[in-house]
Amino acid sequence: MYYIMTKDNDNQYQQVKAEKEIHMTKTLNQLLPGEMGVVVKITGSGPVKRRLVDMGLVAGSQVQVSKFAPLGDPMEIKVKNFNLSLRRSEAILIEVETE
Repeated sequence: MYYIMTKDNDNQYQQVKAEKEIHMTKTLNQLLPGEMGVVVKITGSGPVKRRLVDMGLVAGSQVQVSKFAPLGDPMEIKVKNFNLSLRRSEAILIEVETE
């Protein structure tokens, strides 16, 4: 069961039952190590998008962030049972849905 907070006419917050699940959409670089998400879409175009799709990052794929390099770039993710390293500029192109 999911609830959302709304304001009434008196600017008071109240808790209302949501009719369906609420999912947050983030880019892959915003996830922290250990967090999981499902790929919603890959923005961008050209050879970078094609290469990401060829590596298995397609809509519906589950990804888990393993770790970041000490300076934050690149990051390592687990997708379809293998580890993949991505640059931050590539991870920004991948939209994921989290719960």
